[in-house]
Amino acid sequence: MLAREFGLFTPAKNDYETDFQAICHYLMRTNDLGQCLEIIEMSFKLIVAYTDHYQYRNHSQRRAISQKAITKLNGRFPLHAVGYEFLSGQTIRKESVALQANSVMPPLLLLRQKGFEA
Repeated sequence: MLAREFGLFTPAKNDYETDFQAICHYLMRTNDLGQCLEIIEMSFKLIVAYTDHYQYRNHSQRRAISQKAITKLNGRFPLHAVGYEFLSGQTIRKESVALQANSVMPPLLLLRQKGFEA
């Protein structure tokens, strides 16, 4: 599915690799941040879907398992100077959150002050 989306016939898989190994090798070779983020996002969506399944290892803390993986991922993004975060099932730019907090909210707060009412 990813290979098709990226315009590849196959994810450069040889006879000795699993699909997982092929994706790992692709991630290590590519310089395309967008494709890396798509692979990461799809992988984490699968992790969440799989661990949220009611029969996942008959584990009562199954959602905590996926949340721990997401927390780990979000901790690794800044270590590699990647300004993204996996949140609510998607990868978002952290700058978007910062932009809203620094550019949009101050004027809105100012407009709520006395003297600016309609």
